[in-house]
Amino acid sequence: MSNPLELLTGPEAATLLKTALTGLPGGAVPGFRCVVDQVHDRPGAETSVGYDVHYGLPGQEEQDYLVATTAQVPSAAEVQAGETTVRVWRHPSDPLLTGLAEACTAGVISSWLPTPPDPQALAGEHAETTEMLVYRPLRRAVLRTRQAGETFFTKVVRPDRAEALFRRHELLSGLGPDVVATPVPGVLVTAEVPGETLAVALAAWQLGETDVRPNPADALALLDRLPTEALEFPARPSWTDRVDLHGASAATTLPQCAEEIRAIAQEIQDLAERLPVGPLVPTHGDFYEANVFCADGRPQRLIDVDTVGPGRREDDLACMVAHLAVLQDFLPAALPPRGRGGRHLGTGLRTDRAPGCLPHPGGRCPAQPGLRCRTGDGVGPPGPGSILDLASPPGRLTSGPRGLIPGHTPGCDVCGTGPAVVGKCLVCL
Repeated sequence: MSNPLELLTGPEAATLLKTALTGLPGGAVPGFRCVVDQVHDRPGAETSVGYDVHYGLPGQEEQDYLVATTAQVPSAAEVQAGETTVRVWRHPSDPLLTGLAEACTAGVISSWLPTPPDPQALAGEHAETTEMLVYRPLRRAVLRTRQAGETFFTKVVRPDRAEALFRRHELLSGLGPDVVATPVPGVLVTAEVPGETLAVALAAWQLGETDVRPNPADALALLDRLPTEALEFPARPSWTDRVDLHGASAATTLPQCAEEIRAIAQEIQDLAERLPVGPLVPTHGDFYEANVFCADGRPQRLIDVDTVGPGRREDDLACMVAHLAVLQDFLPAALPPRGRGGRHLGTGLRTDRAPGCLPHPGGRCPAQPGLRCRTGDGVGPPGPGSILDLASPPGRLTSGPRGLIPGHTPGCDVCGTGPAVVGKCLVCL
């Protein structure tokens, strides 16, 4: 099977997982069943899939979370499927996120956090509770911990990317999240940013719960506050630069719409080649309503600053406007069908002006003649745009790697109980 996505989400996936678990092609695992939990398909790079796995005799059932990928990674069980090599590991033993297993071990994160003034605050309902918010296999994970009435976020990245992550947070001190610990390579712990997301603030105004209307000019001001030192980071491809990859991924996910998706992607590419762009400036890289935090309804700070670096202002603004344009579709029952919040902010952010360019009466930017200027503080008419605070579905928190079906490891290079068919089994990793 040449399509990795079909391989890892189709009927053959169960056979691959059982082979990785037992070390023997076609190995039997009593009571085995698996369900695809999440899919991360990067056409031209790799495909990774997470599975909820159950196995065991009646009354002795076990549950696991396994991840399979087509990426070339170390320390994972290898299974051959035709010409495709699939590597499998048990969460949280991600081969590239080496700090994840420790972060998922009970009690470890609390040892990384600041000690509360009152030790009694750690007792009872205020004891540590941790949950996985985001897990992107081989790339990053985010965990949220509540302890003694405070909230902290632990980010896990590849160790070789940790220094740049810390540097970004250091540069954005007071604008981004505050760092409280860097306990092990590839792990950074931050305190919760006070306030509420721009999504919540807009929804409150839209629903009439407050008279404070978030001003798009305040959101733009956050981008203006990004330090010029951010230009020293390596440039990342923008959404537009990678529209071919995003289009291919969308077409694979929605094959019934593939032709339409490819046409839209091509149209975007044609426009990008034809239209002028603004100057290279510090950008957030993932600027949308859930990453902007407000105090009393006014945008004040940013989170998820991992992608801060050189880019085009229009890409940051387009990211925000695109999110606002579709949010009503995600939660229509919870928000008015003709809400004004998203339309208000989106209209205010539809600005082509470069940073530092003053609105010009003729609508043209003197510094960038090909661009049109807007003030960024206009208010659009009521419309269907709306707001939703997008939250990633909770992941799983485990106590760390553990063995599976002791002694049942034929075909493993380590335990040597059979021919070395798949390298290492998960028991011996």
